Amino acid sequence: MSTSVPGISNTSSWSSGFSSWSPRNNIRATATMVAIAVSLTAGLARAQSVPVPSSAFSVESWMDAGSLTVQTPTSALVGQSTSGYKWDVSVFTDSGGNSPAVYNAIQDALANGGTFDYTIRFDPSLIVVPGAQPTFIGVNTFFQSDSPESNFIQNYNIPILGSADFPLSGEQTFNVSLPIESWTGASVPASGTGDAWFNPDGNWFKVGFGLNFDNASSVGFYLEDVSVNPVPEPSSLATAGLAAAAIGGLACRRFRRRLCPPATGADGNA
Repeated sequence: MSTSVPGISNTSSWSSGFSSWSPRNNIRATATMVAIAVSLTAGLARAQSVPVPSSAFSVESWMDAGSLTVQTPTSALVGQSTSGYKWDVSVFTDSGGNSPAVYNAIQDALANGGTFDYTIRFDPSLIVVPGAQPTFIGVNTFFQSDSPESNFIQNYNIPILGSADFPLSGEQTFNVSLPIESWTGASVPASGTGDAWFNPDGNWFKVGFGLNFDNASSVGFYLEDVSVNPVPEPSSLATAGLAAAAIGGLACRRFRRRLCPPATGADGNA
């Protein structure tokens, strides 16, 4: 009988008496089962990521600056036709009918830690330059919470293209991860810290993106893979670890039984 165990390069063959079995095969198989259990635990932890759909964003019309074209569920084209510092698009989320999964994920991140992640992709064809090349193109973010205090916390030019980058020779892609931080009370955190600040007492949260540039008649960028990634609660990790350990233990137990079946008597009973 030929038996193949995933993750082991050598295939071991055993006769009906298991004459070719060795402790090394058992160790390898056990190590494989443990690796599978660890992978399952990591997979359960990664499942905490909550995407922010492109369709959840809208144009910040009060500034009359931005445009939004949804490309796919995870990609949107954002445009601006006026130089300077503007807010273009935003997403509004609460515990009711406005992307509640995102709101809940932010609350989880405020309680246990996490990040607000997104990708910015610049395409040279979306940068229209009538004269001199731009000296910079940056993407700004803002974070708002519904709370007793007025707040509008911003981050500037994350990411940014400098004068040495122009003219662009090809697409430029930036993957950004901002730590989600909690604040309460009367003191609103300062802007420009590179963090995503929210007040956990808020009934709603809002996140916005905008461009800041010069020497261009219009600029566009792709906003992609926006997500909230809370750290799993300790109890969730413990549960996942116990489940993975149980799976690994059961697999190893079955493997040992297969290698060393219980002895049988003359009547065929164990």
